[in-house]
Parts: sequence; structure tokens; C-alpha cells
Amino acid sequence: MVIELRNEGLSLRQIASRLAHQGIRTAKGGMWTAAAVRRVSVPEVECVKFSQESA
Repeated sequence: MVIELRNEGLSLRQIASRLAHQGIRTAKGGMWTAAAVRRVSVPEVECVKFSQESA
């Protein structure tokens, strides 16, 4: 769902707001934030690349 909303051009904040209004919680039961949306929308390859660059 997050990827589809992102592809529609919604900002991270707009996606977080839409998820909250629909009563959808994060995997840990929390509220969505722009940072949480970014974490689930960034491809795993980029996450690995970022963590390797940070090391």
C-alpha cells in the first residue's frame, strides 16, 4: 500500500497521515511517521548500501 501511494506522488507525511486516518498501525502497533514510511518504502538494496557506507 505504501509503495502504491508513493507512486501516486504522495509525500511521506501525506502517506503517514492517510494510514493513520485509516486506522492502520505499524508492525509494532505504533502510529505512522514520515520516517517510518520511508523505512518501509526504501528498497532493501539501498538500506544495505547505506549501512555499508556508514560503517
